[in-house]
Amino acid sequence: MWNDQLSQPDPPAFGPLHPVTRLGRARQQLRSFTGLHSAELGAVVQELRDAGLAEIAARLTAFRELHEQEAGLVIDELADIASDLASEPQSGSPPPPEPTVEGSTRDESDPAAKSPRRARWLAEQARRLEGVSRREFLLPWTKIP
Repeated sequence: MWNDQLSQPDPPAFGPLHPVTRLGRARQQLRSFTGLHSAELGAVVQELRDAGLAEIAARLTAFRELHEQEAGLVIDELADIASDLASEPQSGSPPPPEPTVEGSTRDESDPAAKSPRRARWLAEQARRLEGVSRREFLLPWTKIP
C-alpha cells in the first residue's frame, strides 16, 4: 500500500505543535483511516459475494483499491513535505519573546513570577501566539498531546 519506512513513527525531534510533528500525526491518522475503511469495505465485499452479487463486489473491490492507492499518495506527499520542513535550517531569528503584561517584571523578587496561575496564563498566551488547530477551535475541551 505505501512505503514501510513511512509506517515507522517519527523521532520526536520537534515540539508537539511543530509542523513536522503535526504532519506526522496527520499521516498516522490517514494510515489508520485507510486501514479501517479498507477492512470495512472488505467485509462488505465478502457479504456481497456471499449474497451472489459478485459483479457489485468486484466494483467495490476496485473502489477499495483505488482508495488505498490515493491515500498512499497523500501519505507519501505529506512525508515529503515533512522531510522538507525537517531538513530546512532553523531560522537564525531568536524564538518569540514570552508574552508579558505591560509593567510586569521578570524579576525573581516578584512573588507572582512563580505562581501557577501566572504560569497557566503565560501558557495560554503562548498558545494564542502559535495559533489554534481546527480541532482545538471546534472542540476546545480536547487537548492535543
